[in-house]
Amino acid sequence: MHCRRVVVREFATRSNESLHSLCLDTFPLNEPIVDIDRFIRGDSGRLPAYEAVPSVDELALRYGIATSDLVRLDSNENPYGPSAAVREAMLCVAAERYPDSQSLRLRAALAEYSGVPDDQIVAGNGADEIIDLLFRVLLDPGDEVAICPPTFSVYRTTALLNRGRVVEMRRDSRYAVDVDAVKNSVGPRTKLIVVCSPNNPTGNVTERSDIVRLLNLGVPLLLDEAYVEFSSGSAVDLVGTYPNLVIVRTMSKWSALAGLRLGYGIMTEVLARRLLAIKPAFNVNAAAEAAALASLADIESVLVNVERLREGRACLQRDLAACPFLEIFPTSANFVYCQVRGATAQWVGEELMRRGIAIRVFADPAALRITVGTREQNERLMEALGEIGCGIPDLSDINAT
Repeated sequence: MHCRRVVVREFATRSNESLHSLCLDTFPLNEPIVDIDRFIRGDSGRLPAYEAVPSVDELALRYGIATSDLVRLDSNENPYGPSAAVREAMLCVAAERYPDSQSLRLRAALAEYSGVPDDQIVAGNGADEIIDLLFRVLLDPGDEVAICPPTFSVYRTTALLNRGRVVEMRRDSRYAVDVDAVKNSVGPRTKLIVVCSPNNPTGNVTERSDIVRLLNLGVPLLLDEAYVEFSSGSAVDLVGTYPNLVIVRTMSKWSALAGLRLGYGIMTEVLARRLLAIKPAFNVNAAAEAAALASLADIESVLVNVERLREGRACLQRDLAACPFLEIFPTSANFVYCQVRGATAQWVGEELMRRGIAIRVFADPAALRITVGTREQNERLMEALGEIGCGIPDLSDINAT
């Protein structure tokens, strides 16, 4: 029998004398000392993983394209980047010091921006952390979370991770929330309704009247406003009236801080205290806090780029509508949702990627999402789509319908 020797090294006394070795028993090489599998949570292998887009380096390697030639229109990032004031603020970060664990200055600035009291703000490591904290506070095992697909997949993943049960009410043909279906699904174990507005990936907003109808069901409503700066209005004023309303937002999109992971929640002070009590210490890093504070202080410069993206969105919608193999949907976000005709979205995505342009495709074989880029990026996209259209065999039939 082949054996191995297990050695445990232990430090000697404080005088820093030589290390001693303690020889333990011997074990067969082909038998593990501990079967780690039996300690792993039983359902962990069945939990759906969030499928993030590939990195720039991965795409460049896979398609043989220089990273400088890639156009990323797949992650709803802000192509204009943060303002000069933000970049300067990040250079002054004391990286050797822990940040404020309670993020007091940041929460005050976010409260002023949002028009709510400081004690109704919870800051986090991206909006995903706020969502997870809320689920942890609300859900007991087996409690139900109502979601309205197609929508952001993190809601489902986070609910299951927190041992919740997901109840799905699909949106209608124009991707509006079916409020009656949600109402009929509410039962004694319903702990949370989740609505994204503007919705990711479809881009449409949920009407204020529908939000009020959902709130009047008396169940906590998580309203994800990650893209609200690109739309015409927020429901934040309802937080004071409805203690069951929680709004989650991000600094990733409109203020171009995606790489720093900064999100925040707006909620009743009672619920905010509970989330703050269980959050990890120092969950907002110093660089993210400095960048967010600088963005909020330099808000006019940041909003200039938001307006540029709104204008670019209008132009992109008009141009995409002229593509005979694409059906586009109204959007209030920084992306456009399309349904492909005469081909699959996967095929269109691959053809674009061969031309150095990354977009997002989904499980729905016809669905794709295109981030609004700079004018130059959008023009390159349209040129590539024109080339791709020539490769769809029945395009003439589409034109005739």
